[in-house]
Amino acid sequence: MVMLKNISKAKFELILLPIADACISKEQREYIDFEAFFTHIIFHECCHGIGPYSIVLPNGQDSTVRLVFICEQKLYNRTQLDQDLRTGDSEVDGTETERGGFTGHPLCDLCRFPFYGDNELYTHMSTEHYTCHIFQRQHPGQYEYYRNYDDLETHFRKDHFLYEDETCLAKKFIVFQSDTELKKMTSINKQQFELMNKKQQATTAVVDRCTLC
Repeated sequence: MVMLKNISKAKFELILLPIADACISKEQREYIDFEAFFTHIIFHECCHGIGPYSIVLPNGQDSTVRLVFICEQKLYNRTQLDQDLRTGDSEVDGTETERGGFTGHPLCDLCRFPFYGDNELYTHMSTEHYTCHIFQRQHPGQYEYYRNYDDLETHFRKDHFLYEDETCLAKKFIVFQSDTELKKMTSINKQQFELMNKKQQATTAVVDRCTLC
């Protein structure tokens, strides 16, 4: 905190005050105060840590915080907004040069909700939806997304080999690429179950003998 205040003090004296001398009338310069400036800096830095990255809209959908200042935002009517979302070439978006290659906002095919850019869409898909790890292993760099785990489990059961043991179903994601792998896991689990039963029976026998003693 001491270091931040010292740096802020230097910026205040060497940058802000000379600008104020050039831009602010003499009558108002008495209101230029370092403590007020430093308090503003502290609140600004705190907002970086406590401000929301994502918000929930009134309709219940998730959205990210706006990435531009209010004065930089464009105003659309409904038709222009729909065109901006789809193709990015509404009259408000400007000329092709001004758009700089912008071709609309990416859409989540599962939620039907648009996002600011590819990074925001990828974050949404990675945190709100599910992918098949077997598909990713077979096709590096490609992704198949499912709305929720129920949909993903249906895919597992249809296209792969899902381990249908009740305990494993509750743990989720226990699925195999081939029938051979599934049979191997089934055999291992059966052996472990039989071994556990033998240990439990042996322990019970020891307890019974101790009780008789």
